Amino acid sequence: MVTSQPRIHVAVMTVEKVIPRLTDLATLFPLLANAATNQHLTVYQTMVTGPRRPEERDGPEQLHLVILDNGRTRIPGTRYEDMLACIRCGACQAACPVYRTMGGGHGYGATYGGPVGAVLSPLLEDGAEHRQLPFLSSLCGKCYDVCPVKIPLPDMLVDLRADYENGERGSSARRVAWKGWSRAWRVPLLYRASLGAARLVGRLVPARILGRLPGPQRAWASGRSLPALRNAGGLRRWMRKAR
Repeated sequence: MVTSQPRIHVAVMTVEKVIPRLTDLATLFPLLANAATNQHLTVYQTMVTGPRRPEERDGPEQLHLVILDNGRTRIPGTRYEDMLACIRCGACQAACPVYRTMGGGHGYGATYGGPVGAVLSPLLEDGAEHRQLPFLSSLCGKCYDVCPVKIPLPDMLVDLRADYENGERGSSARRVAWKGWSRAWRVPLLYRASLGAARLVGRLVPARILGRLPGPQRAWASGRSLPALRNAGGLRRWMRKAR
């Protein structure tokens, strides 16, 4: 009724929804239904062919199709080109442990949530405010495993993280800190010493105080709960065997 009753029908679609041939729908419809809800076919599909013809009784008098770009035509030719193959089935969101834990995806602050949103949103024209979304992932690879068109989402998330770090200003101190942490934890003795010190601090300092980090880390800690530091005996035994 929303397409046949109004006198003027305005439809909005994104540019990557354009397909070469009408026969391609025979592949896309079952692929979308199976990946989204594990059905052979979606509940309904509407074919809009244009305004009402003289011999037809139903349909709009005018049909206007608005194709939305918003920076999408800049993506072909880049290493993120495969992102435009997304059919919006939502399979990656259902498989993503981060998205399922957050619930609904509103924490992403963007139109698209989950792995697809963490990759696509920073690539759009208004994506400057979403440049940190690629870090909202555990990089477990489940999104790639369930993707019906095999978009390399984990690889793109890693590349976007690198793009963010390379373009971030005033982050030299943070990069030095992470590099120092990485090098320190490569040495088993320093790794065990840091864990022992952290467990000692966790016993002596209440969690509500420990979670209030000073300086620039305050904003990062305000929305996170500090987990309890457990005994790392199993990991230490694994490290001894690895050596």
